[in-house]
Amino acid sequence: MKKWKLVLGISMLVLLVGCSEENKNNKIEKDNQSITYSVGEKAETDNFDVTINNVAFENEIKGKNNLLILPEEEGVQYLILDTNFKNISQESKNISEGTLIVKLNGKEYKFDKSEKITENGWGIFSEEINPLLSKNTKIVYKLPKENFEEIYYIPGGNSKKIKINLVDKKETEVSENNSQEEISKNINVNPNYNNKIGDTIKTDYFDVTLNNVSYVNNVKTGNQFADIPGDKDSLFVVLDITFKNISQESRMLSEGDLLITYNGKTYKFDKSETILADGWGVLFEQINPLVSKKTKIVYKISKEIPEEIIYVPGRNSEKLGFIVYDKREEEAKKLKEEKELQEKQLEALKEKEPKEEKEVSSKDSSKEEIVKPKKLVYSEDDVYTHLLWKGYRGEDSLERFKRDHGLPANRVVDEKVLKLLGIKVKYK
Repeated sequence: MKKWKLVLGISMLVLLVGCSEENKNNKIEKDNQSITYSVGEKAETDNFDVTINNVAFENEIKGKNNLLILPEEEGVQYLILDTNFKNISQESKNISEGTLIVKLNGKEYKFDKSEKITENGWGIFSEEINPLLSKNTKIVYKLPKENFEEIYYIPGGNSKKIKINLVDKKETEVSENNSQEEISKNINVNPNYNNKIGDTIKTDYFDVTLNNVSYVNNVKTGNQFADIPGDKDSLFVVLDITFKNISQESRMLSEGDLLITYNGKTYKFDKSETILADGWGVLFEQINPLVSKKTKIVYKISKEIPEEIIYVPGRNSEKLGFIVYDKREEEAKKLKEEKELQEKQLEALKEKEPKEEKEVSSKDSSKEEIVKPKKLVYSEDDVYTHLLWKGYRGEDSLERFKRDHGLPANRVVDEKVLKLLGIKVKYK
């Protein structure tokens, strides 16, 4: 009997210890769980209520009187947190900037150093505020230009493991889709995009003139080490541009964006080709007031024929842009060229017919026949088969072939085209 009671007592003790350990583990797990807030929500840390009012990504940062605080850098973006701290303790406390956690390709990176900005309303410098008082400031973190999956801000002095979600990937994707739809909807009607080749527009600091536009399969700079070879699926849009600094101090040039519409969707090309040759690109280049800089900016695009191409220069708060290519205008231009060519051919026939008739009648007045001009004989199937062999496909293959060989980009087949395609020329 004593032995049975002893076994029962040991079992109860093991059970109690097990429950105690389980409760302890649950408490530790619960304590380790962080509380996540969103932008605009008030998060209570040990001594402060912290609210992120707004989040912004910028290429450069300007302060009062539009003066530059942090300049634009290649491959860099600035994350600006508009933050409010309210002291909820019973004595004065120092504000701490906190830490930024970013997630990229499944890995987390910790940014615990913010940018030191001396202008009022920016940054935190061991600042102490009294109870129940608030401090509104902008905290800036310098980040690489990457499409981060997640970004969290963890305020300082925070034993509660509070974090604030700054970027919700799903919300960002929805926002980007909406933005994409908005661009697609407005690109053809935006009055800012009415400028054409040869026009000059005023951006924030520059007069920008689009001198010329060309489309090439590869880029030749005159320096073989800086040339860019092409491929079968792409071509290069070369923009010949003049920038004139109209501000009162030296300014850094910015390449801008190319907006290209394919099948009703608009795509933003915000990366130009880096070409290390004089007269090409605007790599970290700064020019003085009233000085001009002429250069060529190159964008690599698909060979698919777009509906529209718009160039929007950088440092351009009004988002003024140039119409680089409009498919409707190009088609109207082709039709006009074809019509003019047909009219010229008819005029040539009219001028030629009486002369030939007169020559025949002088030789043999008994014959009343008129010598008609020879007619070029060819098969359209034969033409498009040869175009296919040469890598030109689609309804506009003939126009592209002629353009590539320095001929008017229309659908007229003449002797030159047949010879270039390797088709024997025949007349009837």
